[in-house]
Amino acid sequence: MKINVKLTILLLLVAFMGIAPISFIFINRSETIITEKTFEVCFNLASNLSTVAREELLLNNTYEGIEGVMAKLRTLEDDSLSSVYVINKYGIYISDLEQKRSSLKVPPEDIEYFSKIKKPNTNRTKNSSNTNMVRFEFPVFLEENDNNSLLLGFVVFEFNEVKLYKAVDQFKKDLLYFSIGLSIIIVLFAFVISRLFSKNIQILSRGVQVIGSGDLSLKLDIKTSDEIGELAKNFNTMTEKLREADDFKAALLNSYSKFVPTEFIEFLKKNSVLDISLGDQIEVDMSILFSDIRSFTTISEKMTAEETFKFINSYLHAMGPCVTKQNGFIDKYIGDAIMALFRTSENALDAAIDMLDELYLYNKKRQERNYEKISIGIGIHTGRLILGIVGSELRIQGTVISDAVNLASRIEGLTKMYGATLLMSEETFKTLEKKDKYYTRIIDRVKVKGKDNPVDVIEVLNGNSERIINLKLSTNKLMNEGITYFREREFGKAIKLFEEILTMDPKDKAANIHLQRSIYFDKHGVPPDWEGVSALNEK
Repeated sequence: MKINVKLTILLLLVAFMGIAPISFIFINRSETIITEKTFEVCFNLASNLSTVAREELLLNNTYEGIEGVMAKLRTLEDDSLSSVYVINKYGIYISDLEQKRSSLKVPPEDIEYFSKIKKPNTNRTKNSSNTNMVRFEFPVFLEENDNNSLLLGFVVFEFNEVKLYKAVDQFKKDLLYFSIGLSIIIVLFAFVISRLFSKNIQILSRGVQVIGSGDLSLKLDIKTSDEIGELAKNFNTMTEKLREADDFKAALLNSYSKFVPTEFIEFLKKNSVLDISLGDQIEVDMSILFSDIRSFTTISEKMTAEETFKFINSYLHAMGPCVTKQNGFIDKYIGDAIMALFRTSENALDAAIDMLDELYLYNKKRQERNYEKISIGIGIHTGRLILGIVGSELRIQGTVISDAVNLASRIEGLTKMYGATLLMSEETFKTLEKKDKYYTRIIDRVKVKGKDNPVDVIEVLNGNSERIINLKLSTNKLMNEGITYFREREFGKAIKLFEEILTMDPKDKAANIHLQRSIYFDKHGVPPDWEGVSALNEK
């Protein structure tokens, strides 16, 4: 039940408890007063008539005075007065208002009744028509106010009870109507007061609901000087504090997200960094991207510590959007290196190509400031990995655990050796949905220490200049044939193909490496366990 309804009912109960007893007392008291006044009027009339009748009853003569009074009574406009009559001591009607009973004998039972009356009396009876009557009976004695003196007769007034109390009944009705009207006014008053009183409470209630829904921008506009106004003031203060706390929490979470990526938290199916705990983990298939600046140590040796950090931050600032643009997230920075994770191999490969395009623009700005250009290498591998929270109760961090991460890092390390900017694993290539979107060539097959199955390493040419792309595509067929001969131990044929490639592209490091390997194995032979695979024994 709403509070305004409760207040209305409460006010009505209070009003009823106050009005009802007062109305009851007032009605009863008013009825008594009206009745007493009516009886007083009747008594005065009877007293006046008995005074006139005393002498005439004593002398038993013409009764002119009584008839004169009767004549005046007949002129009264009082429909409640039904009958007036005078009886002498012998039980004879001397006079009556209706002029029907004069000189008639009073019935014996009435004579017996009247003979017992010694003082003015009021009696309720019924007339011949069975109508309720109120009868005022006044004995007339020789000496006024002396009940022991000689009884001369009786003066009787009969009133129609219904008509006599008509004024009382009308007063009761009027008072009832007044009470009803007053009650209606009280109801309206109670409703208005309760609405006014509860309006601010309802505003407070709605305010609590709004705040509970997370909207902290609400400010209540209640300016009363009572407790409700004070409560609203405290409510606004509380809201302001909550808003400040929420802003601080948002800023804190934003700061945390710079250390623990939001996407990392989403993978763990948590709402925020506050929900993660030590040991949370999930196993998923993802593509891992590693990138590194070539010859960073040499570059940084020429800089102060401050310059080194400015350089790294400017570079990372340029590369970061390329990752997020392709729905990836940066898991960690390892000095100048970037480790990023992607849901699909396409996203990872597109991000790498974007990084190479961005690097071209970044180098142009460096050259404008007389800084030397930088080169990077990018390696991508796709596989199953575990994302989780590691550490202790004092410090935790998100991390990725998987051989796939190790292989991605190893592939990135091969870029310098093969003179490539972007390499990916065979697994990444297989998961591409649109393989013809990219320019690729196989450059080697490698085996990571501790793993049995070798992996083909594929160079992605996108992101290079058009000249380099066209040049390497023109030698791609020769490269594939040369590698095939190499793996089949036909080193003489392989040597010729690799030399032909180097004639066309002297800077092709991959062709040169395979040429040197072929020459060596052709001269010295291969180990007994040789599989045509390059072993990656260093991390």
